[in-house]
Amino acid sequence: MDLEREKVRARRTDVALQIARFMRSRGLSQLAAARLFGVPQPTLSKIANGRVADLSLELLLRIAVRAGLPFVLQTGRAPEEAGAFVSRERNPARSRTDSALSEVVRASLIERTRRLTAEQRLEACFEHSQLVGSLHRAGHATEARVRKDIVDAQAALRGSEEPFDLDLLRRITRRFGRTAADVLEQALAR
Repeated sequence: MDLEREKVRARRTDVALQIARFMRSRGLSQLAAARLFGVPQPTLSKIANGRVADLSLELLLRIAVRAGLPFVLQTGRAPEEAGAFVSRERNPARSRTDSALSEVVRASLIERTRRLTAEQRLEACFEHSQLVGSLHRAGHATEARVRKDIVDAQAALRGSEEPFDLDLLRRITRRFGRTAADVLEQALAR
């Protein structure tokens, strides 16, 4: 039974974290968020500060739904595998410009998903999570390569005996990429 409580605690903590991130990303004060979500400000204070042991998972889910946070609750064999993950957060400031084709595809996917058995949906969710994890890891690898390229470009610039000019910046851009050249240009402007 303790294992089950730990799993619920992990989900409760993650949902609260997603709500707190939402509040920060929108620049909402606790009072403004409390009004928006229809809950007392002390409740939002607990959420923002991670003190959610006495808040129910149901309450946190209601707040997340009111915030419009589309997320996935994940279970697992161990509490460390349980959690809540934002699946896709819509930006309310951005207008929706979906094409007619994307709407047809979306409707088709929803219809096909309804035909899946619970086991098939679970398998699809697992595959989706695996793909998202792979994309996340690939993004970190790309960021690391860009940082390395910037360091290499700085070394190339320091090793160059020519004065810094536009031709050198172009060569750095061709060799190390536009991001590295932009960062170098900003660093040299200081």
